[in-house]
Amino acid sequence: MLNNLILFMSWYKKTFGHDYLTIYPHRNENEAKKIIKFAMNVLDMQPGQRVLDLACGYGRNSAVCAQQGLDVVGLDLSTELLTLALDKNRENDRSFPLVRGDMRDIPFENAFDIILSLFTSFGYFDNDAENEQVIRGIARALKPGGVFLFDYLNMMQALPNINSDTQVRNNMTIIQERSFNLHTNRFEKKITVKDNGDVREYHESVRAYRLIELLQFFERSGLECIAIYGDYEQNPFTRNSPRLIMIGEKR
Repeated sequence: MLNNLILFMSWYKKTFGHDYLTIYPHRNENEAKKIIKFAMNVLDMQPGQRVLDLACGYGRNSAVCAQQGLDVVGLDLSTELLTLALDKNRENDRSFPLVRGDMRDIPFENAFDIILSLFTSFGYFDNDAENEQVIRGIARALKPGGVFLFDYLNMMQALPNINSDTQVRNNMTIIQERSFNLHTNRFEKKITVKDNGDVREYHESVRAYRLIELLQFFERSGLECIAIYGDYEQNPFTRNSPRLIMIGEKR
């Protein structure tokens, strides 16, 4: 029973694999260009600046950063997605280094002008201390005066819009069942992929944090929140915003 619980808690070690691109086809280069354009505007990013793309996945955002002349490093835990990122490196004129690592233990200190955490790559871990440890590591990896772009879900908007859906992509049936656990304050998702008689199941679990809790994480980590947005169009954050995007500066 304990081993099963540990595996369930470490869902992220299984979910981010070869089915990821089919489950999330909209997480593509077009979206990456939109996000990095937003980041470059709000952070005044300049060619040559050092950027860490935390939880970079298969490198779609890192590749766009490299194309803009930024000195970007991608870090992720998934060997499968990093292998895809290596392929992306081979396709592009500008390559970027990749590091396999756990976001709770970022292996850099005072190294980056900018750190990006995109598409709700936060709240994965079972307790608040581990999640806050990610923010502390980000602050440690930033140079003094460096900035952190934190792109997270807006729980006020997400809670009333929880649903489930079934879609067919690449001749595969993908069933996504979403729920919210009131006891743990976590968004849960069960993903079932049916592929020519083969059935694969994945689980996602993200801790729902309120803005005030995230601001406390920032403060305790030495980051000052200097701006908050509700989407990639730089609109103000409201309870109905699709995203919660915070900009933190290392004091």
